Amino acid sequence: LAQAPAKMLAAGFGDLMGKLTAKADWLLSHEINGEAYCSAIQALVDDAVSQTMALLKANANGITEDYAAHILEGLIHSGAAITLVGFSRPASGAEHHLSHFWEMEALAGGHTPELHGLKVGYATWLILQVYEQVQARAKKDPLDDSRRKALQVAVKHLPTSEEYAQMAAEAGVPLQPERFRMDEGLVRLALREAMYVRDRYTILRFADEQGWLEDIAQAVTIEHV
Repeated sequence: LAQAPAKMLAAGFGDLMGKLTAKADWLLSHEINGEAYCSAIQALVDDAVSQTMALLKANANGITEDYAAHILEGLIHSGAAITLVGFSRPASGAEHHLSHFWEMEALAGGHTPELHGLKVGYATWLILQVYEQVQARAKKDPLDDSRRKALQVAVKHLPTSEEYAQMAAEAGVPLQPERFRMDEGLVRLALREAMYVRDRYTILRFADEQGWLEDIAQAVTIEHV
């Protein structure tokens, strides 16, 4: 595994890091909608993610066997969590909806999509920014106390988008849309419409319910795309 193409290991890392925002989305829906949430099942994924993040620094001089093994172990554990809970909540949230949206767009245009995990890694960075934008708006716009509490619970474990960008760079996950045959318009379109890919509550639906999504999608793409 450690000798696999670096691009594939980066894709594994990107998909695994998507569990960060997937957890936030699951907690958000649990707090707002009463959706069932299992901390024991989530812990299977959390442990793998945290260990992989800790090992990332050890790869400055090349991919280590422990790092490669933890990526695979983390992906296996996320699959086990899906099986145990009966749906993909522990492993998939708004970041996966963005990736699936782009994959469908690529196929519709006759293109072969880039590796799924790389797109999830890029989408995770965008969704972290969406969470940050929502938190900023919540400080100045009226927000129901229960929704404010739900947001606080959801973001408690998240890294900042800047911290994540540093990890992505170290892991080889690109954060430039042109690497995925995308432009600002397609990224913004996904931020506005990817929530319809699945009937699942995420930060994108939260922002849309508040009437903030259009402005946030524009702010994220103007600043970083």
